[in-house]
Amino acid sequence: MRKKNIKRKAGTQWLVTRDDCEVFIPEVNEEIIDSNVKLNVLDSRQYCIIKDPVDKEGNLQLGSRDVRKGPTVFFLNPGEQIEGTYPVQILESDEYIHLISNETFVDTNKTKRKPGDKWIVYGPGEYYTPYDVKVLAKKKASLVIEPLNLYIFNPGLYVFAIVFLYIAYVYGGRFLFK
Repeated sequence: MRKKNIKRKAGTQWLVTRDDCEVFIPEVNEEIIDSNVKLNVLDSRQYCIIKDPVDKEGNLQLGSRDVRKGPTVFFLNPGEQIEGTYPVQILESDEYIHLISNETFVDTNKTKRKPGDKWIVYGPGEYYTPYDVKVLAKKKASLVIEPLNLYIFNPGLYVFAIVFLYIAYVYGGRFLFK
């Protein structure tokens, strides 16, 4: 069974899966190019970047990219390419990642990033690194004081933290809250 009312021009390529029809018999003006298309599988901790994705109407979006997050199973449409499959950055409460932007884009929290912008994402949580961002470092806190919810990532701040905690202990927090 074929999908009705789909106009195709000469040279157009498309993917036929069992969701489209159980059996496909090409017409006289059609040719099967590849009958062995690889199935792509992403688990819940992976994502991939698709170069030149196909939109809902079946048109290639040349020069654009799309992120597909797992868990999912999919075939690539003709013209699409996988630029890479990446693991999701899992951040604990005492971890952060240092990022730099390679291109202009809008981040997940609606912040516009320009090439060369650097920023830090703190845990806990998951972070899907966009295709135009490079991870410079992933670091763990050097000193963690859970009752105060205090995380120190830079060892040079130990002295400051110790002085701050001493003052807070001596004055009982009165200098902070008047």
